[in-house]
Amino acid sequence: MLTQTTSSTHMDDTSKSPAKTVSLTSKDDSSATSSESDIQEPHPPSDAMKGLSETAKKTLSTESSYGHPLSAEEAAKRVPPGEDGLQWHATLINGDPFDTNGKLKKGLHPRDFDLETKTIRPRRASLPVLAKPFFASLTRVQDEPNGTSARFIFHGILNGWPSLQAFEVMRIERKRGIMSMVGLSEWVPVWDANEEGTRGIDPTLPDELVFRVTLRAPSHSTTGWSQESPGFVFWYQPILHTNNPQQQPTLTYGTQMVQDMVDPNPICTKVHMLGHRYERSGNENAFNRQTYHSLVLLEWDHQKYCTVVEKGFLNGLAGWNGKCLHYDDMDEPETQMYKCFPPEMVAPWLTDIAEIRCSDVEATSLEEFKAYLVKYEQCNKRFFDIQHTFSSHSAARQVSKKDIAEYLVNYIRGDPSYVVLNHNCQTFTADLCNFLAADEENTAKPIRPFFQFFYKNRTDLFL
Repeated sequence: MLTQTTSSTHMDDTSKSPAKTVSLTSKDDSSATSSESDIQEPHPPSDAMKGLSETAKKTLSTESSYGHPLSAEEAAKRVPPGEDGLQWHATLINGDPFDTNGKLKKGLHPRDFDLETKTIRPRRASLPVLAKPFFASLTRVQDEPNGTSARFIFHGILNGWPSLQAFEVMRIERKRGIMSMVGLSEWVPVWDANEEGTRGIDPTLPDELVFRVTLRAPSHSTTGWSQESPGFVFWYQPILHTNNPQQQPTLTYGTQMVQDMVDPNPICTKVHMLGHRYERSGNENAFNRQTYHSLVLLEWDHQKYCTVVEKGFLNGLAGWNGKCLHYDDMDEPETQMYKCFPPEMVAPWLTDIAEIRCSDVEATSLEEFKAYLVKYEQCNKRFFDIQHTFSSHSAARQVSKKDIAEYLVNYIRGDPSYVVLNHNCQTFTADLCNFLAADEENTAKPIRPFFQFFYKNRTDLFL
């Protein structure tokens, strides 16, 4: 059963009134082991944070935070009512994940736990969280003071992902077997915001172990990493040629990226399309053999560095600890790029939404960049079957670094989807080459015939 409690402990100083929170009391609480409340993600080593900026500390931290609900006023402000917003599925664990013999209970995945320390691993794609701390992080919000409808807002840091902080609970489901002999099952609701929520009924959990909770982020999350700077595109600038010796590598995103460009004035002189496959140790099927990652290399008039532009899954780099193939430090525990990511960008990657990534690299020409690719094709197989399929001088249109940043923001805001067949990395690079190239015949096309068949020119999105 659920009980209503009052808490005056808040994560944000902006919360000025006590929060009416929802806490879970299961029927078997009296028999829960004493370790249940301790099964949380481990804190990062303090030594790893020395000398880092406050932003980098938040980005690198894998610490979760629960039990700090917002006031009702602040919760309603952080996640206004509506239908828009990215939706996430978290694994809700009702009770101790381990039995009295210390073994993981059935229904939970061993990859989500450290079986030695009996702790939840941080930053898992399944977002595992214990029910008690999760419910202790909820605030009941009534948008209409005299109405019966209620919303339930989570506030904290979910599973150590620093960007996953504020959500509306939309649905809680349990798994039900439909053909147990062949292992088929389906998720069925036990609480729904559009059913029980509209009647003001608090979420409850039956006496089962594993649930799936659907969470809705604020509406701006569908268009960018922050409300102030929409657009899922970022520009990483580690190679700086400015008159300021104190200038540090930067990573900016969205519309603000255009304004904050450290080196905005170089002019693009040449545009190239390249591609490669990923090494799969022989475990390839017919589709894998068509799956080339494609990128655009921009050369600049100053000939001091080039820029790689590519399209990928949303949060694909920040969610992978900033391990970018185009830098030598990719295999380091903490890359320079990772330290530059703002915490609001660090989340699990999503395969149906895209981001555009711009990375300044040390190569000053196509030849130098191809030499870099070959080095890691022979070394540790970062790249496999390298292709160079298109080159052209840039068009007479405005093609400064700042101009191109603005074009890319327009493109991703026009359509942020990622669709394997026709809105993927290969179709994007074809669009960008056709838009920037002096060749007016639009001869750039996806690398593989399979994707050429589905390709439709969408260069209008850049404007």
